[in-house]
Amino acid sequence: MKPLALASALALALVGCTPTPGSDAGTGDAGTLADGSSDGGSPRECSAGETRCAGDAVETCGANGQWSTPMSCTSQACVGGMCTGHCSPGARQCSGNGVQTCGSDGNWSQPVACVNQACVSGTCTGSCAPGATQCLNNGVQTCGSDGNWSQPVACVNQACVSGACVGLCAPGATQCTEAVGTQTCGSDGQWSAPLTTPVVNMIWVQGSAVNLDGVTPNVVDGSIDNTIQAFWTDPRHCTANDPSPTFHWVINTPNTPGYTAWGISGYRTDTLTVLGDSIPNFVPQTIVVTFTITHPPVAGVDPSTLTTTVRFRMSYRNSALTVGMSVTCQSMQMVGAGCDIQAALAVPLGTPT
Repeated sequence: MKPLALASALALALVGCTPTPGSDAGTGDAGTLADGSSDGGSPRECSAGETRCAGDAVETCGANGQWSTPMSCTSQACVGGMCTGHCSPGARQCSGNGVQTCGSDGNWSQPVACVNQACVSGTCTGSCAPGATQCLNNGVQTCGSDGNWSQPVACVNQACVSGACVGLCAPGATQCTEAVGTQTCGSDGQWSAPLTTPVVNMIWVQGSAVNLDGVTPNVVDGSIDNTIQAFWTDPRHCTANDPSPTFHWVINTPNTPGYTAWGISGYRTDTLTVLGDSIPNFVPQTIVVTFTITHPPVAGVDPSTLTTTVRFRMSYRNSALTVGMSVTCQSMQMVGAGCDIQAALAVPLGTPT
């Protein structure tokens, strides 16, 4: 046969060949038809053995080219088609007293501290940091693991300072001996320096406090009786068995020429009465009142620390005056039996008492 005739015959033979249905003929992978279908008739989605992430789970491609049911990553993260790391993304836990959050790579973040709170189950909660202490009513409160304060535990004979019991005494407590005086416990739980000298806290005239600077006149109505009362504290008079202080009043009339007046005290009274309109034609402009309180002698104690004196001025309107404890005491004309001011009259200057 001539060459041309042979080529024509082969061409006719090839055109007449067609693939047999169901055969593997075609251009796809093994098990895949020419139209891309799998052997089962569904399009292939993946290559066998391939993996991918579906949320926080792993899917694996089967031999049929289909993705398997996702398999969850337990306490791990799915990254690049595999479970990795130590936690599930978004999970939270406590580390010390701080919160750690799991990242998308399955690893814990650095802890973020809970400020003045407690970390409980991965959340900051409560009102204090566990182990912290604070003071309440001279007791110590301790913060629990839940971030809440405990009931206070009292500081016995101590002071609560910055969440701890310290010192030697409870704030506000006092201790007193005649030899030492009175001490008060401060907020730091320490005893103060002792008070040793009597104190005149206030002097009243007819129920109103007077100015004790010794200069400013305290104007009163001389037409009525004026009761003068001293309010005092003796820091060495600690118990009923300790000796009581003594009192002494002196009244002078420096603005009335040629006259003076004075009170002679016993040892019990801290109250004086200036009687109105008792002596006609004696009208001093001002009287000067001196009050002295003295604690009895104490062995080994400087006497100057046992006495206190105050002086004040009273200016009278409308009246003469005399001085006495009461009508009863005036009639008795004596000291004693509860009458602690003897007659204190207006007398010529220099007349002996």
